[in-house]
Amino acid sequence: SLGVPKDPRAGSSALPTTPSEEMYLITVAVAEEAGGPAPLPLADLAQALGISPVSANQMVRRLAERRLVVYHPYRGVALRAPGRRAAQRVLRGRRLWATFLADRLGFTATEADSLACALEHVTPPEAADRLARFLGNPKVAPSGQPIPPAAEAGDRIGARG
Repeated sequence: SLGVPKDPRAGSSALPTTPSEEMYLITVAVAEEAGGPAPLPLADLAQALGISPVSANQMVRRLAERRLVVYHPYRGVALRAPGRRAAQRVLRGRRLWATFLADRLGFTATEADSLACALEHVTPPEAADRLARFLGNPKVAPSGQPIPPAAEAGDRIGARG
C-alpha cells in the first residue's frame, strides 16, 4: 500500500473535521465539562451518541489516527489539544446560536439548544465572532453552560475555510 493512509485525513489534525467527527469530539468535551470520567468509556460515548459501541470504537480509532483524541483500550477516550480546540470551536458556535435564539427570538433554552445543534457544524469562526459581538460577548449559554472563548486566529485547527 506504499504507506498511503486509507483516509486522506488520517494522521493530520490540521485538516477540517466532519460533522460526524465533531459530534464525537463535542460529546467527549461536554462529558469532561460535566465532570464525567476521564477517559470517557466508549460505552458511555456510544450511549450519548445513540450508536453501537462498535461504531464508536471505529470512529475513535480514526480520530486517534488523526491525533484528535487519545484512545486507551478498555478505558476510554480523551481529547488531545487539537481535538479540544475543534470541540470548543463547535461548542462556541452552538452556544452562541442558542443564546441568540433564546434571547432575541424567544425560544426556550431547550428549543434554542435543539435548533442550535443544527447550526453548530456550519458556523465558521468568523461568523461566531460576529454573533458574539452582536450579543454583547456573553459568557454563558441559556443552558447555563459556558461559551468557549474565541480561538486565536492562528489556532483555528480544523476550522472550515
